[in-house]
Amino acid sequence: CGKCGGWMRREPFVMDTWLDSGMAHTASIDGLRNQDLFRKLFPYDFITEAIDQTRGWFYTLLFTSTLLYGEPPYKMVLNQGHVLDAEGRKMSKSKGNVIWAMETMSRYGADPLRLYLASKAAPWENMNFVEPELEQVIQELNILWNVFSFTLTYFKLDGFDPERVSVEALERHLKPEDKWIISRVNSLNRHVTRHLKSLNIHSAARALREFIVEDLSRLYVRAIRRRVWVEEETWDKTAVYATLYYVLKKLTLMIAPITPYLAEKLYQQLRLRDDPESVHLCGWPKPDERLIDEELEDDVEVARATISEAISLRQKRGRKLRWPVKALILSPRSSRAQKSLKKLSEFIKSQVNALELKILEVGEKPEDVKLVAKPVYQSIGPKFGAYVKEIAERLERISGENVRSEIESQGSFKLVLSGGKVVELSEEDLTFEEALPKEFGKLEGRFADIYVDFSETRDIVAQSLAREIIRRIQVMRKELDLMISDYITATIVVRDADDLKLLEEMKGYIMEEVRASELEICSEEPRETKGYAKDWSIEGKKVKLIVAKAEAEGGGES
Repeated sequence: CGKCGGWMRREPFVMDTWLDSGMAHTASIDGLRNQDLFRKLFPYDFITEAIDQTRGWFYTLLFTSTLLYGEPPYKMVLNQGHVLDAEGRKMSKSKGNVIWAMETMSRYGADPLRLYLASKAAPWENMNFVEPELEQVIQELNILWNVFSFTLTYFKLDGFDPERVSVEALERHLKPEDKWIISRVNSLNRHVTRHLKSLNIHSAARALREFIVEDLSRLYVRAIRRRVWVEEETWDKTAVYATLYYVLKKLTLMIAPITPYLAEKLYQQLRLRDDPESVHLCGWPKPDERLIDEELEDDVEVARATISEAISLRQKRGRKLRWPVKALILSPRSSRAQKSLKKLSEFIKSQVNALELKILEVGEKPEDVKLVAKPVYQSIGPKFGAYVKEIAERLERISGENVRSEIESQGSFKLVLSGGKVVELSEEDLTFEEALPKEFGKLEGRFADIYVDFSETRDIVAQSLAREIIRRIQVMRKELDLMISDYITATIVVRDADDLKLLEEMKGYIMEEVRASELEICSEEPRETKGYAKDWSIEGKKVKLIVAKAEAEGGGES
């Protein structure tokens, strides 16, 4: 005791256990003896417990602190909801619906469980725990791991050293997709910071999940794969590596509070010489506002939607994404959309796998697409009776553009029938439809009308067949557990004479894509099969592929 020097002892008799817990603001740090520490920490920044503590612990802390010190003991309170079973019932041993945390973590891992709980619902709301939903979270974390593995593999393959280069130093070599993902990760940083500060943890966690899957994996990594496949060292490839390092490093810091184990694993592979020993010793990342380009992000949203819609149109026609299409034609809905589409034209063209991309003027239609005026029979029937059939026939032979133009300028269209009779058609008498060539497909997109020319040429068939072969050789490389840097020798056995010629034309392309030092294309299977042989069916035709690791990389077998 500060007054008498004797020992201070805790009161052994307690009115209520909540009153005992309600002194935690002082007792937890032995505040009576540690006055300086108490004054430094009090009032505390944050407190959290389940909703039922509103009239329990939160309340008793509040009234004892107010009674003793005249102010609340905490600055911020997070009232958490309860975790319920899949049907929304309270967990109970007697009901047999308890989900044990340790068992769940043993089955799925701590990080997937943490991310699931953080993103499933707002922290103050009750949450239905649906165990199969954890599988989706695991898939998303695996996507991040795969992106990371892909990145490190190519870093090692090309000797990329993040100590020596940075995105700032390579700014003039960055392509639009690089600048976009750098902007997005900084926008994400800003978003996550704001929502964590306001305790909207679910919003922060959902944004992180969406970025990993939609922005980083499905868009950026897919867009840059071919740029890192180039054999020689280029500034373009180095710019991709610097971008990936920058994005993954910042993302790792942001996921650390929610998935601490994965973040630590990633960080140890990304850590530079002067970086802190652990990700959990790093400061929270700050968004670099200079690198945020909101206009570019809007441009990419236009491009992303258009790409998705064009791919959907391909799927409706049964055209695989590996197979190129002759042309993608876009008719923008606005000048803003047109500007975005033009800015990212090469990106759109490559992602849709089109040999040609045409971006028209706003509202313009492709040359091969004709506008046809069709009669609205409910409207013209009562007006023109016996002349309805002839009106329909004559409209089929007239340019729909001319009909619409005359209606817009004069309010009606005058049609001359047999015998010199003139009928006047108004806007409500007609509808206008597009007549597409049979090779065309159309989809009305969010930012543009999308037309795809599905005409097949010899070049398209050759590229398509080559890509089918490449995909299967890549599968066989994986089954052989080959490294990305390993060269192979390969043999393609195909019976069809036309296919044989097409593949010969694409031989160099196939060799480059599958990293082959030797490639034989033949119609008869070799007498001696050296390597891993496998039969495939490609578009209903049998093809045999034989793959072996080359003994001397880049120079064939020795």
